[in-house]
Amino acid sequence: MNSYPAELIVQLAPVMFVAGLDSAANQQRRPQASGTSPPPPAPTAAVSTQGTAPVAGPSSGSKPERDPFAILAARLRDALASQRRPAVWSPEAVRKGKIFQVTFVDKNVQFPPRKLPPPLPEAGQQPQHGPNRSPLSPLHPSSPLFPDGLIAPLWVRKHTALVPSVFVLFLRLYEHPHPPTDTSDEEAQRVYKEERERMEKDRDAELAKEISQRKEGTNERSIKLTVVLLANRGMLDDPSLDSRLSNIRRRATLDARAALFVLTPVTQTELHEFVRSLQGALIDPALEYYTAHSKRVRRKRNRVQQNPSSVSAHIAGQHAPPLRPEGWTVRYEYKMACFAEFRGEDEVALKHFQDSYNALLGLFTSISGTLPARTKRWAEAKVLADCINIKICKLYLYNAEPSLALGQLNSHLRRFAELSIKMWGIGETTYEYWAWVGRQYRVFAELLEQGTLSVPPLTIPTVVPAIPTANTSAGAVPASASTTLASSIIGIGSLNPSTHLMHPGFYYAAAATCAEKRRARFLDALSAVEGADTEGVQQQPGPGFANEKKSDHLGTILELYTKSYELFKKFGPSLPGGPGSPILQPQDNQNQAGQAPVNSFSSGSARFPLWVAYRIALTYFASGRYDMANKFLERITKTYSLRREAWGPLLKPVLSTWYACSQRIGDIDLSVRLAIEMMLRGYPSLGIPGQVADGLDGESMSLNQDDEEDDIVEDLMAVFRSTVPTKQDDPVNVNVQDCEPLLDLSSALFWESTAEVDSPMAFQIALSVPQRENSEGSRVSFGLLAKLPITRVRLSCTPFNREEGVGGDSVDIVVDHESAGDNEVTTVQVVDVGELVYGVAKDSRECHGNAHLRWNDDDAIVVLKGIFHSQTPSDFKFTSGVVTIAEGRWTVNVPFRLDQQLPSSLTSPRWLVSLSPPKFIPMRRNNVSVLRIKEKRHDVNVKFIHEDHAFVDERFPVTISVTNMDAMELEILVDVLLQPSEDDSVNRIEFAGEQSTGLIKGVSFGALSPGMSAMKALYLTSMGSGGERVLDVSVQSKVKGASEIEVSSRIEHHARAQEHLQTFVVPVVWPFTFSHETTYSRRADNPGYNLGDLDTFEREYWDDMYGGEANVQTTVTSAEGRDSISVIGFKFMEENKTYSKLLHCSIAEETFPQELWPGDDFVVFSSLSLAPPENYFIDNSSSLPEPGCYEISWRRTTSMDDFVAQTRIRLPQIQPPPDRLIALMRLPSTVHLHKPFLLEIVLRNLHQTRTACPSVSLDLDASDAFVVAGLRLGQLPTLLPGAEARVSWQLYPLECGPVVSLPKIRIFNKRKSPATQLGAMSEVASGDADGEEEEVKIVDVRRDDRWSDGNDVESTAGAAQSEGSLVQRFTISVTPS
Repeated sequence: MNSYPAELIVQLAPVMFVAGLDSAANQQRRPQASGTSPPPPAPTAAVSTQGTAPVAGPSSGSKPERDPFAILAARLRDALASQRRPAVWSPEAVRKGKIFQVTFVDKNVQFPPRKLPPPLPEAGQQPQHGPNRSPLSPLHPSSPLFPDGLIAPLWVRKHTALVPSVFVLFLRLYEHPHPPTDTSDEEAQRVYKEERERMEKDRDAELAKEISQRKEGTNERSIKLTVVLLANRGMLDDPSLDSRLSNIRRRATLDARAALFVLTPVTQTELHEFVRSLQGALIDPALEYYTAHSKRVRRKRNRVQQNPSSVSAHIAGQHAPPLRPEGWTVRYEYKMACFAEFRGEDEVALKHFQDSYNALLGLFTSISGTLPARTKRWAEAKVLADCINIKICKLYLYNAEPSLALGQLNSHLRRFAELSIKMWGIGETTYEYWAWVGRQYRVFAELLEQGTLSVPPLTIPTVVPAIPTANTSAGAVPASASTTLASSIIGIGSLNPSTHLMHPGFYYAAAATCAEKRRARFLDALSAVEGADTEGVQQQPGPGFANEKKSDHLGTILELYTKSYELFKKFGPSLPGGPGSPILQPQDNQNQAGQAPVNSFSSGSARFPLWVAYRIALTYFASGRYDMANKFLERITKTYSLRREAWGPLLKPVLSTWYACSQRIGDIDLSVRLAIEMMLRGYPSLGIPGQVADGLDGESMSLNQDDEEDDIVEDLMAVFRSTVPTKQDDPVNVNVQDCEPLLDLSSALFWESTAEVDSPMAFQIALSVPQRENSEGSRVSFGLLAKLPITRVRLSCTPFNREEGVGGDSVDIVVDHESAGDNEVTTVQVVDVGELVYGVAKDSRECHGNAHLRWNDDDAIVVLKGIFHSQTPSDFKFTSGVVTIAEGRWTVNVPFRLDQQLPSSLTSPRWLVSLSPPKFIPMRRNNVSVLRIKEKRHDVNVKFIHEDHAFVDERFPVTISVTNMDAMELEILVDVLLQPSEDDSVNRIEFAGEQSTGLIKGVSFGALSPGMSAMKALYLTSMGSGGERVLDVSVQSKVKGASEIEVSSRIEHHARAQEHLQTFVVPVVWPFTFSHETTYSRRADNPGYNLGDLDTFEREYWDDMYGGEANVQTTVTSAEGRDSISVIGFKFMEENKTYSKLLHCSIAEETFPQELWPGDDFVVFSSLSLAPPENYFIDNSSSLPEPGCYEISWRRTTSMDDFVAQTRIRLPQIQPPPDRLIALMRLPSTVHLHKPFLLEIVLRNLHQTRTACPSVSLDLDASDAFVVAGLRLGQLPTLLPGAEARVSWQLYPLECGPVVSLPKIRIFNKRKSPATQLGAMSEVASGDADGEEEEVKIVDVRRDDRWSDGNDVESTAGAAQSEGSLVQRFTISVTPS
């Protein structure tokens, strides 16, 4: 940022002048009063500097003590100066933290004058008359801006270094010496007191006068004056301190708020706290100061806008044109923006800076030519526009709006580029233009860099640009100046850097690119001037040409690229080699050769630092420092992902430049390696950038070069014939295995994909001329092989693991070159290399052949055929090879890998079947180049013998039979794995005395001779639900004694342990199916709770009045199948006795054992007494827990095992239906004629909250066959919730019959209506109030049977019910006596 005045780009902050600290420790005391002893040294035990011990009292021989006020003044200076320093970027905590920018001045510092009169006229001139004006105003004749200047940096400097908003004055408060030690002398005490009062009064008056004089200067500019008095700690306890301070404040006319402080020597922590409190107290006056300035400037701006002609009248008579109203708007908006920035109001400052910037653009685009090009005012205005642009970008970044900051930068570049081209004649062909553009990018990068170095740092969005794909050439510098330089650096990618803020390294790279173009334009201008001088033509160089010649262009380019490289390593993803490593290691995530690279953010940002490093190398190359360029290029090419990802257009200039460097430094071996590598990568010409030494601009270094270039093979052969290698006895190895090989070896084929150990397998390898794509996209032959002296080709076949990769020793095919005449060479050569065996001694692992290794014809093919077999099982393929080139004293080995060939070859897999004429057949299977050698399998037969299905809870036997069908004696081990079932139930297997829920390993079946079998029983116990149970059985076999005896190499593979895997599924079904039917009945013989009976409160007390009885009918059916089941036992397992209790079960233990055939069933009845909890009937959806289960003991009838399975059938949940008010009628089933019997009705109120008022009526007709003794009509007692009442009648039967109707009995419950409930209490008591009557249902307990929803199972036999009522007629059987 040194290109611009620091005053115009620095962050503005409230300014505080501090005076008095440089002399506070040097103030001399007044002469001591007569008759007084000198004061003792000030206490300094509490004063210490950081890292030093406290100062002790005086002692003989000790060093003189430091004045505590000198220490305090030094610490105050450090504390105030460290709060805030001038900087371009200020963190938010500093901007919003009420922190001043402190300037230390002398106590008698003078402020610059606000206004000055016109200067005195020179001799012969008329005196000027007019009002006094600011010396920095364009209206003042002596101003540097007179008459049409905008803003001078001196104006900002005035408000940051010459005029403060707050003035803090540090002064020493007078302290009189200590009194005499003799306290008995009253006269001396009186004299001391009078002397002290007189001295303090005089010194305080002098102090107030000094403050008053300083205040006169601050009041003129409305500057807040604050005085800090320094005193010893003992003065704080002096009772006269308050009166002295009040006197000083009054006489010095100090303000009442934040104008006078007292400070004593304190610790470092307390001192910092004082500084914070002082700034907090003075921030409001400072803000008011800048607000007043802003209001004054706003009034002036409004006056100019309302009357534009007023500003030109002030300087009438001047020859130079005055500043136009638009210029005054620029000036006033800029001032208001600065004052808002002083106040910390970023949004207000941003608005005014934008208004000033727009007004300034209006001056540049004005048709009247207010700012002619290349004038002083034009240069000042252009600098001001650049500085305002920086301010706007910074304020956007403060507000966390990076996209707007980037948009402002791009807009500034676009607008001024248009102005430069259309109005000023400074286009893209001038070095001035690119110098200005590069300066904008550099300043923006420096701004971002300072932001990222602050605490907390500026957050850069986590997006990085991506480089173009392999099929997309990098874009050159845009022809239009309105577009940014992103495309020239990045090219076409998935991210547009014009709309996404990058880290500062990107903009340093953009600035470096502009510096390259600037140098190129300067070199063009220099060539034009030198050419004109040579031809004798007079040509005037452009403006600034002399200064441009002094510029170190290459140094600037190198500096910018170096910064960009370091920042890319810092902000980008973790690069290989670490963020600080100059040598980056290759990335691990390389793509397959020939595939387009993944255009992702991470990969793109990892490549970009290498691209920048390449530009650094080009800069070193252009400056003639070839050694440094060689080092950079070596690092780049070792790590450049372009090698592995086939970025040919970008890799070619890198290799070409490195080749040129190697030639200039005289490294012949390196130049040979690079020439061969470029040839292998398909570059038929060197493509050495000849313009590198002349220019570094993007156009001369374009990746698409069409210049005439030397043939690479001819250059290489010339080197072979004219030079010798550095080490003449050793061959030169060119290790470029990520390139496409010199020969097309894509057709390395095996006739079949699999073979057994020691079985022969035919193979063919076709050596042909590779074909590649040219620049037009068509396929052409790579005809360089005809010129290369290839003397040997070595191919390696290697065992490999499909997961771990290539590993192990290899067997090789060596083909040597033999000369042949033109007539002897055919298009297709067949070379029989013999037998290739893997597994023999190392010296026998080669087979040889001879062929003519010159491909003068593009269709020439050399077919190598042979037989391959291996003595060990593995996967094999031809993985690598070496091509040897020999010429003169040079021997060059070019290794390659067949599995990394680029998919550029047109040769499809095909097999030669006939030589005359040549005939090929295509190989259409996958992996034609891979041969899998398998072990010979042991012939073992495994069978599983078991029933069709298993039952749940059964110990199901499975017989495993293993038969040795092999010719050798085998040892057999069996593993069994039980897979988890779908319902996650726990199943169990038993095998050879072991039990497990999952895996049983290593069950030995012994050594089995050929033809011998062995069987063992596996037991499966299935729990939970039915379904399928899956068992995996692993049978391991090995030759008996293979680990103790030595076997020959031919049977070694057969002696290894082998595994036979089999899976079988066992269907599992339930042995029984069942269904439940539950009904509920009420019990009338239970009286319910009796509070008078103590047994009611016992824990064992059982009350089933609410629950009644539950009758569960369970039907059990034997499972379908072909086997019968023997049921050995059946019993009820009671589990929950809290709410239910078994009364009766229909099946006794004596019923079993029984044999059940498939489909047989039996029924079980169980009666349960129910006692639900009190809150059961509140929730209608609730149910009681299951009361228990039936346990059935059984086994298969055909089973030879004594194991008895136990299956449990759980009873359903119990849901007794609720009742409200119910009448239960009890009477015998049969009575005798003329013998009385008792009919009883139990009336129960089972409602939870309501009270019942029942009444009963018995209607006896003449036709009734009974005589009744009892209540005919009457009111029953009121029943509270849970209470019951009993009413009975004595009946005398008069007729006989099986069904005799009983008298008609009706019960009503009278409920009060809402209107009646609001009536008088007397009416309610008398029973005359109106109410609703509901008839109560009478239930014959002899036939009570309900479902869980409360509905009856069936209608009561013999009961007649009239329509719309509950009138029922019950019957009874009467027999003769």
